[in-house]
Amino acid sequence: MAVEDNTAPTISDIQDQNVDAGSSNTYTVSGTIFDPVTVEDNCGIESLLNNFNNFYTLDGSIFPVGETIIVWTAIDFSGNTNTISFNLTVNSTTGIESLEEAGIFIFPNPTNGQINLEFKNNKIRYLVISDLSGKSLLMKTSVNKNETLDLSSFVRGVYIIISIREDDKTFTSKIILN
Repeated sequence: MAVEDNTAPTISDIQDQNVDAGSSNTYTVSGTIFDPVTVEDNCGIESLLNNFNNFYTLDGSIFPVGETIIVWTAIDFSGNTNTISFNLTVNSTTGIESLEEAGIFIFPNPTNGQINLEFKNNKIRYLVISDLSGKSLLMKTSVNKNETLDLSSFVRGVYIIISIREDDKTFTSKIILN
């Protein structure tokens, strides 16, 4: 007589986390701080993976400024699954004053759909607009000294993160879309 396993694995819960970005304006995970502490099942665990790097650990992962939703999925040898999720928020260490000091101007903020960007020194390698979960909504690799971006197709009332990469620095700013 075959025994059928219908019991899903258990995964220890991880609380939402807030961390500060480093000098590169990203956060690099060191160790297993954001990995589940325990994963158990009555017939054994076949795999444990996360949705960020599709690996069993986040050690060494580099997170951008903003909010990233991490989902862990455990699968047992019978194919039963269980998932948990948590929000990892990376806080920017670069303020508006630093942008202006670097010759980067973003206006109007808040905006009704059109955002203007001016770069005093056009050393910009790329710029990315992401939502607060860290999902890229727009990326521009050919950047002019003066740019006007149309954000009117984006959801109104959400905060958008702009990451601007120069040769050796990344600048980040929040904008508000009314």
